[in-house]
Amino acid sequence: RPARRSRKCSALSPSCASSGPSDVDLFVVLADSHRPTYDSFFSSKAPINLLDDVRATLGKQLTTPKVRKDSPAIRITYEDMLVDVVPTFRRAWGGLDMPNTGGIFASGWKIATPEQQAQVFADLHRARAYRLKPLVRMAKYWLSQRSFPLRSYHLEVLAYEAFRHTDIANYARHDPA
Repeated sequence: RPARRSRKCSALSPSCASSGPSDVDLFVVLADSHRPTYDSFFSSKAPINLLDDVRATLGKQLTTPKVRKDSPAIRITYEDMLVDVVPTFRRAWGGLDMPNTGGIFASGWKIATPEQQAQVFADLHRARAYRLKPLVRMAKYWLSQRSFPLRSYHLEVLAYEAFRHTDIANYARHDPA
């Protein structure tokens, strides 16, 4: 069994999806026994090769959808859904290690903390009178209707930073006149 655990994640998960193609991030925690293949000084494979191996495995198993490497994940494209599979290993002190795909000199691991992020966003949503998720949902819908080079995750981060110290006006009743 290669995978120990998987988790559907979004910083605002689970109820921040927009209409249109659904975007699901699936963090797959692999068994520690696989880590030396990608993490050892003597290993012939770097952490970034983990994406190639997962893509090859999913490509063999899934014959209907399109499967491609889309850093730092493997993207599976269905008619009505995009699924990003992020292979990870559990960190000893919390969080997850995922392959660092940050550029031409990228190597090693990048730390991900999806459970902690979800909690921080839930706390901010509550602190902003439960208005953050609907606002982000609207922005995600807007984004899905345009070809704008911004990922859903980055939209969530921008929303978090924008409203971390600022209240959200009641946009349902706001009259700009």
